[in-house]
Amino acid sequence: MRDTISVTSSTQNKINKRRQKSKKASQSRINKLKLSSIGGSSDSDGVDHR
Repeated sequence: MRDTISVTSSTQNKINKRRQKSKKASQSRINKLKLSSIGGSSDSDGVDHR
């Protein structure tokens, strides 16, 4: 029983890490889209609206 718990938790960690990676990727993609919609000016790149 303890073995299955450790396996599921490690799998969960892998899934969470993968989710965070994809979330970051989609976030940067969204930011790029926002920049291109604004006009893609390089000076607006440094501004972070979080």
